[in-house]
Amino acid sequence: MWNSLKEVFETLNSSDIEYLVLRNYELLTKDTFLIDHPDIDFLCDDREKMIKLLKAFPREKKNDRIHMAIKVEGHTVPVDLRYTGDGYYDPKWEREMLKKRVMYNDLCYVMSREDYYYSLLYHALIQKREIAPDYRVRLDAMRKELGIKEDEDLRILETYMKEKGYRYTYPELAVTMFNIEKADPSLVRNNTVRRIKRYLHGLKYDLGRIWAKR
Repeated sequence: MWNSLKEVFETLNSSDIEYLVLRNYELLTKDTFLIDHPDIDFLCDDREKMIKLLKAFPREKKNDRIHMAIKVEGHTVPVDLRYTGDGYYDPKWEREMLKKRVMYNDLCYVMSREDYYYSLLYHALIQKREIAPDYRVRLDAMRKELGIKEDEDLRILETYMKEKGYRYTYPELAVTMFNIEKADPSLVRNNTVRRIKRYLHGLKYDLGRIWAKR
């Protein structure tokens, strides 16, 4: 068990693991963080090393090596562990995120503001069903801060992805939301195995819903 979040990050910062907190890191400095039980979303270069170093264990009866948890001050803190190459974002983008990471409040590594804005936009559009109100407020504020011209959200994202050479990539975990119905097909990197797994998961889900209504 960890004595504090500070101890967790001090240990991570002194290790050879490249990591960053993907989003909502502003909450980490709040006194009520452990009580409120929000999760911590990580991106790293070596997930197995992260699991071992953090003393992480599976949560919610899952054993996908992504949805894990750690013990801090007697509290169970959910952690999501993403790594370069998992398809959560384009692997090239994930490596760039880690390369350009910055220290936040002498506590933990986070993305550059540019990566944070566009990755949050990607998360809201592609990995969620809709943009939550709090995300909208945050995205609008960051867009103005970065001097990005106001436009349709998907157009802003895809213009950036084309400039950087980033693609939409199928996530390794089939249950991860991946809304690419309206995306530019030329930006989708095909992965036959992951695409089939996703199709089969969707089919199983739909059949389950039909059976439940009988």
